[in-house]
Amino acid sequence: MELEAPLNQARGGDVKAIVELTRRFQHAVYGSALTLVRDFQAAEDVVQEAFVAAWAGMPSLAEPAAFPGWLCGTRRSGCYGARRRRDSYWRTPKPWRARRLRPSTRARRTAS
Repeated sequence: MELEAPLNQARGGDVKAIVELTRRFQHAVYGSALTLVRDFQAAEDVVQEAFVAAWAGMPSLAEPAAFPGWLCGTRRSGCYGARRRRDSYWRTPKPWRARRLRPSTRARRTAS
């Protein structure tokens, strides 16, 4: 797979090269993101953030052959962030969940 020419064009701001690279890698990145976060919408968000970060950080990429691994690293860190946000949401005490944890009135009557 020849990456050097499209990557150099994308670095120069060529939108067609960016679209070509996005089409080339979008399915692989989405599939692996979906495997890690196990949520369709969260995986779509992670992929979008990964590609935005990749295009923003394109000038710092020294070796064009490293682009697929670099993109997957960006995707992986996005997945871990999405999982942390999801898990911290469910671990945070919620007032409406606390009410369900109280013993019911019926259980209190039978205990008395």
